[in-house]
Amino acid sequence: MSTYAESFKNIEEFLRLGKVHEARILLGKIITPRAFSLQKRVELASLWKRAGQPVKALRVLGSPEKVSQRGNVAFWIEYADCLLKMNAVTGVRRILQNKSLESDSRYFLIKAFSFMHAWDYGKAAENLEIYLQSTKDSDYFHWVAQINLLASYTFLQKKNPSLEVAQKLAQELPARGYHRLMKNSTEILLQLSTQELTPAQEKRLSQILSNIQDFEMNESLLLEDIYYTKWRLFKKLRLGATEAVDDLKALRSQLISKPYGEVIRDIDRQLCLYEKDYTRETQICFGTPHEAFLRHFQLQVRQQPIEIEIHDGMIRLDDFSSKATLFDLQSWYAENEAQLPKKLLLAVLLDFYQPPSTVELFDRLYPDEFFDPVTSPRKINQLVFRLNQLLQTQGHGFTVQEKNQGYQIISDHPVRFSIDQSPLVLIQMTNSDLILQKIKNHFEGKFSLKDFLDCFPMPRRTAQLKLSELTKLGYLSREGRTNLTTYHVIK
Repeated sequence: MSTYAESFKNIEEFLRLGKVHEARILLGKIITPRAFSLQKRVELASLWKRAGQPVKALRVLGSPEKVSQRGNVAFWIEYADCLLKMNAVTGVRRILQNKSLESDSRYFLIKAFSFMHAWDYGKAAENLEIYLQSTKDSDYFHWVAQINLLASYTFLQKKNPSLEVAQKLAQELPARGYHRLMKNSTEILLQLSTQELTPAQEKRLSQILSNIQDFEMNESLLLEDIYYTKWRLFKKLRLGATEAVDDLKALRSQLISKPYGEVIRDIDRQLCLYEKDYTRETQICFGTPHEAFLRHFQLQVRQQPIEIEIHDGMIRLDDFSSKATLFDLQSWYAENEAQLPKKLLLAVLLDFYQPPSTVELFDRLYPDEFFDPVTSPRKINQLVFRLNQLLQTQGHGFTVQEKNQGYQIISDHPVRFSIDQSPLVLIQMTNSDLILQKIKNHFEGKFSLKDFLDCFPMPRRTAQLKLSELTKLGYLSREGRTNLTTYHVIK
């Protein structure tokens, strides 16, 4: 057996046992030779990805521009999966448009993951079921799909199907030694325990969890205490234990400076649901798939600007500092011409809890390009430099910096961001779209150049050019001449 084959086998064993640190040590000792075949690169990239290092996996795969989309199905499936791990969903959807990839059953697994990223768990479950029909239970990814099917059913509150899958996982995963997947299933089952269950369902779930915990007594703890604590407090909150509110707030305080963004978001959201503060919930879910989820269930639609204060990457949703400076994102976006740098700021603000990575930013800003592990990071670094130059020139007192593998707003004082609508919408809008929208909001009838300048502080000549552009595009009509000129929106 070759040295590489032995190394790959040992790494695979560590990953199966949940020993990620040991797997990374072995992976770090492998030098990828130029003579590595594409198949070998795909195998090595898969191991790096499963060890929680999708960026290194992308580097092993190399530039996608050099690989044809015909006849290299395994490469493109692996490349798409790595992008998904970095939340680069746009690039994944482009890849999945290639129907020839359906010859690999993992196509349906990746497609299901892309739906899960968009919180479309119904379609995710459909694709997972298709995938499971075409794979054997001896395949590791068969069980990965089962875990995600459990997550989809749980989200959809399909309790009996969830318990059926959970029962199967509780029996099979320990026997197969899939310790890491046990951790994933445990957290999903704790989430299921917070839902309204019948006494029979409660009993069955308790038995499954008990079996898992018995297994854990003989192994290293599979799930960090923080996750057990979170879900148990959520259940206590659902059952009406008011002391859980203070316990959750205390847990949140412990995590605020640590990389537990999703846990903090979950805590904030549960507290909002408990207090029935749906307006606050839209602030918490702002810019994420949660936002579509809220619209789907017809909760309160945001009617006024969201205000969130950021200081050194930490957010506040209320009790703002009296020393905070106000930054009106939509006005700033409309007033500045540098398209890509300002879209970069919007992309950073898409999610206040999880700072975007280089791959995720590239996916948002260059939706028609594939991420290249060499050239793409340079593009993002150049944009960050240009954006920071712009912000410093304008004296805004904050910059965008990479911290803990994600890009964050960094400032030496609190900054309060006022945002009229989702950055996802703003990113797709031109300056003219934004200005026209604000004109409609501010002026019911005719308005003059002076009125416009009161609304949009900018050089007089720039204002004249923008109004002229909107008039030529047929959005505004113009009456009068010189200082007596007035405009109104054409409906």
